[in-house]
Amino acid sequence: MDAYCKLGNMDEAVNLLREMKTDGLVPDRIHYTCVIKGYCSKGDIPNAQQAFEEMLKDGVKPDVVTYNILASGFCKSGLVTEVFDLLEHMHDQGLEPNSLTYGIAIDGFCRRGNLSEAEVLFNIVEERGIDHIEVMYSSMVCGYLNSGWTDHAYMLFLRVAKQGKLVDCFSRSKLINDLCRDENAQGASTVCSIMLEKNAVPDLISYSKLISAYCQKGDMQNARLWFHDMVQRGVSADVIVYTVLMNGYCKVGQLQEACTLLVQMTSLGIKPDVVAYTVLLDGLLKEDLQRCWQGISKERTSFLLRAKQNRLLSSMKEMEIEPDVPCYTVLIDGQCKADYLEEAQGLFDEMLQKGLAPDLYAYTALINGYCSQGEIAKAEDLFQEMVDRGIKPDVLTFSVLNQKVLRHRRDQPYV
Repeated sequence: MDAYCKLGNMDEAVNLLREMKTDGLVPDRIHYTCVIKGYCSKGDIPNAQQAFEEMLKDGVKPDVVTYNILASGFCKSGLVTEVFDLLEHMHDQGLEPNSLTYGIAIDGFCRRGNLSEAEVLFNIVEERGIDHIEVMYSSMVCGYLNSGWTDHAYMLFLRVAKQGKLVDCFSRSKLINDLCRDENAQGASTVCSIMLEKNAVPDLISYSKLISAYCQKGDMQNARLWFHDMVQRGVSADVIVYTVLMNGYCKVGQLQEACTLLVQMTSLGIKPDVVAYTVLLDGLLKEDLQRCWQGISKERTSFLLRAKQNRLLSSMKEMEIEPDVPCYTVLIDGQCKADYLEEAQGLFDEMLQKGLAPDLYAYTALINGYCSQGEIAKAEDLFQEMVDRGIKPDVLTFSVLNQKVLRHRRDQPYV
């Protein structure tokens, strides 16, 4: 019977149940619960209810497991009233819903978007003082997060923490993730600090999200502090978190710190990937532009850029890491800004020869390079090639091409 139910073959499962009765065997609670679970798994709630009623009619008393399975089925089908009726039926039968029962119902309501009903049930649970209420707290926090109510989830987490309790690992991780997504790095930091006070160490993903949130804000001091905290607590850093931190340093113009991290990462046996190198190459380009703005000669900055780029490319080659489209795009953009159009075109052709399809950004970088050197015809040809490949230009592409073309025509002498 259990095998048929797991396969979704409910006709055969029910036939076995009837065959038992015909042969004078009395189905017990386990048999009926098995059938109810089978129907609920298929979303066939009417037949699940019918099996439940037949169970009661035959004088077989359901237990908490039976009710939990049926409550879960009701919740998944959005049958709010039926869930409350089922809880009342449990009371009438002398059974007290446990924390799992309420947790299933609250989680089910939240997943179906019935947040107000979940809150009503949650308040009832708090008033009754159910044991192991952390299950409900976790369900409610996730419910708020799934509905986009991050602030409500955060406040509930803080209230639970004041009671000396914590929601489960999944809820904590999701809360940290959503706070970081909403650019509330301070809130995520508070969640992590409370966890550590209660000897619950955040996982690598949570640390990475928090470090990334501070990097996005340009707050490299806090980003580095949390990175050190992660390492000191024995959470092994991976290439992703190193790359996030390197990118943060590059964005605030601290390229040396980013390069130091690359050395540290490789010394620990963590192999950088193409994304890590792309981040550094992009950082070099931004540093080159900054030098130009500071009045340093373009020839000098271009020389330094090419030298550093070549060192990084040599390192990539040693690591047997092949550039991808974003990496080529950064390299092409760098060569264009250094006025090395032949090298830029060579990189573009190399990308094609490797079977990599240039994207909008790669085309725009090279188009901008040709426009900057007044080679408008080549830029227009490249633009047409991009369109012919089915790549739709964006506002930036049109802006680059139109401005340069207009400026070029304006600067041409009248005939």
